[in-house]
Amino acid sequence: MSDSVSLESLYEDRQTLYDVLDNLPLGVVALSTSGKAIFINQTMADMLKLPLKKLVRSSPADQDHWLRFESDHRQMLDACLRGERIACRAYLLPAKGERIPVRIHAFPLCNKHGDTAGVVILIHNLQEQNVLEQSQREYRYIVDSINTGIISVDPRGYITTCNKTFSEYFGAKSCELMGKYFPDLRAQMGPASSLLMQALQTGQSISLPEFYHELNGQERIFSLECMPLRDESGGISGAFAMVRDISTQRLMEAKVNRAMQLNIAGELGAGIAHEIRNPLTSIRGFIQLLKGRFTNTSPEQEYLEIMLGELDRANNIIKKFLLLSKPQNPKLQLQDLNYILDDMLKLVEGEALIAEVELIRRFSPEVPLMVVETESIKQVFLNLIQNAIQAMPSGGKLTVATEFLPVNNANLVKISDTGVGIPSSLLAKLGNPFFTTRKNGTGLGLMLSYRIVENHNGKIEVESTAGAGATFSVTLPISASHPALD
Repeated sequence: MSDSVSLESLYEDRQTLYDVLDNLPLGVVALSTSGKAIFINQTMADMLKLPLKKLVRSSPADQDHWLRFESDHRQMLDACLRGERIACRAYLLPAKGERIPVRIHAFPLCNKHGDTAGVVILIHNLQEQNVLEQSQREYRYIVDSINTGIISVDPRGYITTCNKTFSEYFGAKSCELMGKYFPDLRAQMGPASSLLMQALQTGQSISLPEFYHELNGQERIFSLECMPLRDESGGISGAFAMVRDISTQRLMEAKVNRAMQLNIAGELGAGIAHEIRNPLTSIRGFIQLLKGRFTNTSPEQEYLEIMLGELDRANNIIKKFLLLSKPQNPKLQLQDLNYILDDMLKLVEGEALIAEVELIRRFSPEVPLMVVETESIKQVFLNLIQNAIQAMPSGGKLTVATEFLPVNNANLVKISDTGVGIPSSLLAKLGNPFFTTRKNGTGLGLMLSYRIVENHNGKIEVESTAGAGATFSVTLPISASHPALD
């Protein structure tokens, strides 16, 4: 009776062991010293989608049909029989022709006497892990590819995510920022640091429409949005920030606004200029008649001269307004920019000499001829050159350089001075009607220059730092949309 109970108990214990092995989330294979399968659990059979009875007692040749190792199957078995432990990657070939990546851990199977009786192989299915890793790689690629800087912190303020764009904006590498305490980077991150921590502490979203930050030696305009992260229960689990470089957007907005202002000013000037010039002409005529009634030495002559000078100044402003409207019949000619610029510099040589300004010519011989409206382009360059001279009240150097841009098929003219410079806050206003940095200026000269260059499908760009001079770059496309030459 006791032997029967003992045998029954033994069977129960064995069945319990089989149940445990069958429910493991790993495939388990036991091989004899000859390589035959002496045990395979149900998890392994499920992965192969084969009946268990077909797998048990399978030979190494049979196993090669559904299990492939990085190295030779027999070599791995021999190594384990010698007492080695093996860890490698392999893949399963289920009945339906799939290919499942797995990780193999193999070790010797020893009997109760300590002798090697075979090999035990544990097989971990990597399919879900590979899918997850691939998903993470794709997510990381997407996050690193967008042109918005993204960073996140945990509830304590330590960085958990930082994409490539954000690290480039703030002169660091993503790997260098991960795990760091964000408030410690206040000097490097600027307003992003304090506002992100504020969003974390208050649980409120915070936006900063504009802030200035230096990137690659240039001052750029950025926007910032900080938001708390919440878990399923609504608690704060961290915070993240998005930083965007909006410099180009602001530049385009400024160009659109300038174009609208130029159009308005041009239409206004064209509409009223003639009406204003008629009475001015009459007034000027009467003043000239009055001059004849007084002797050259009378004090009235001085007053009348002042009145004529002011009338002429008003008339010049009206002329500039008229020029803002696009010429109806522009006189287009094939011209050499180097020749035009040399002429303009000769015109201001006396003015430059008095102001102790050295004129430097850096003309490229590769600049091709191009179609321009000669007189208006001369006016642009003369205006920019004179402005540069006036920006150097204590003397300095004025450099005029030309260059051909083959990629853009355009000519580039750079007019640089070493004068007082222009504050960055005023750069966007250049070219606006009546905006000027000169005490007695009207702002119409530069506004007119922008209009003329735009009529040639070109653009004017300005780089300047207060106290360190300014550079006006005029880009004029070679293949401008002019119908013909006059």
